[in-house]
Amino acid sequence: MKRSFRHGQSILYSAYTVGFIFFLHSYLPVYFNSSFLSGLLNEKSVGFLYTVAYLFSILALLFAPLMLKRFGNYKFALALLLSQVLVFWGLSSLSNPASLIILFILSQIGLILIGYSFDIFVEQGSINKITGGVRGIFLTIGNFALVLSPFIAGLIVGNNNYQRLFAIVGVILLPAIFIAIFRFRGFKDSEYRVPPLKGAIERVWGDKNMRSVFIAQLMLRIFYAFMAIYLPIYMHEHIGFSWPEIGVIFTIMVLPFALFELPLGKLADKRYGEKEMLVLGFVITGVSTMFLSMDFGLSIALWALILFITRVGVSMIEIMSETYFFKKINAEDSEIISLFRMIGPASYALVPIIVLLLFFVIDLRFMFVALGLLFIYTIKHVLVIEDTK
Repeated sequence: MKRSFRHGQSILYSAYTVGFIFFLHSYLPVYFNSSFLSGLLNEKSVGFLYTVAYLFSILALLFAPLMLKRFGNYKFALALLLSQVLVFWGLSSLSNPASLIILFILSQIGLILIGYSFDIFVEQGSINKITGGVRGIFLTIGNFALVLSPFIAGLIVGNNNYQRLFAIVGVILLPAIFIAIFRFRGFKDSEYRVPPLKGAIERVWGDKNMRSVFIAQLMLRIFYAFMAIYLPIYMHEHIGFSWPEIGVIFTIMVLPFALFELPLGKLADKRYGEKEMLVLGFVITGVSTMFLSMDFGLSIALWALILFITRVGVSMIEIMSETYFFKKINAEDSEIISLFRMIGPASYALVPIIVLLLFFVIDLRFMFVALGLLFIYTIKHVLVIEDTK
């Protein structure tokens, strides 16, 4: 038992190291993908391409448990990491628009699947009584990469040199591959259960706690999708901030993820239940998001403060929903983890369509009010959750 625990801890620490490299790889091109694609397609087509990419990601997640059962997570992860390197090297060297579009779609699918594979590594290396701390560390590692990425990527891109960025993003993964080869080699796969999708959905929907945490995660991912696509447009086109000013505001905005998720995860393990902090997170996010529809002029400090507060609430929702979910499942529940991770790509696929329809009814400014009210309404679903022991 002690040997098994030590092995699990070794896998976990290796997952932290490889995870940071992967997160840096993921976040570096995030703020530049749309600009790169706009050189190949018009703006409406760019939105459609994102929808297509995430729909394919959902399909990939449906088949992921079968791949785990057949090949194991070690081989699955290595194959994904290597293919991701090749994809980004292709993006850096090819010029044919059709090839670049296909490679972009493959890159997004790869990001989703690698994240799913890492969930398996991290889950097997943790036990319930420390799940909050474990998930907090893993998310905080990713959030430090998120804070660092805009500045580093800006230096790399320079005068729209996207090919150089993609080449470096591909190279960054090479150390992760070498670490994974030697540190994950002894990973002991669980007996992955691969029930029919219908059965997995029924299992989640039939458990009020799992159903509620899935709803919380859905709201979180809707928030991310909406903000990633429309907040930069709102602040640049409607409010009038320059891109350098927006960069400063966004850097301050994402700080709560790096500052709060780890201590909150540990508090959930030792002192407070997940439900109370989830409810508080929804209240903070809902109220502060509605404030974004107000006219604060071009005050960088005020906008940064309001957006910082929204991310305080969102960071609470993220760490509490992740902690609660992974306390309720085990590493062999690959189909349930797959469903949980489908929420992200599903949100990114659906939000542009929903917003396009809403544009016929309300202005972009008031969509922040609608989003905030939706968070307040969702509190009734969170209140039924029973805290983990």
